Amino acid sequence: MAAVPYEEKKQQLIEMLRATSGTVRLAKDTSNLFRDRKDNAARPLNVRDFNRVLHVDPVAGYVDVEG
Repeated sequence: MAAVPYEEKKQQLIEMLRATSGTVRLAKDTSNLFRDRKDNAARPLNVRDFNRVLHVDPVAGYVDVEG
């Protein structure tokens, strides 16, 4: 399966957010918080596809990643 380019994934996310309104929350199946998770009307923000390394700069000592 070919990887979807970063800019395309970013644009799809922007379009989804512009097409809807209301509170946004991360679309996660789990949480590290020990509390009950109430169902709410918040829009789930699915960023699971943002999982690639964009650039590694060993000289400057940093890595650019999608997530």
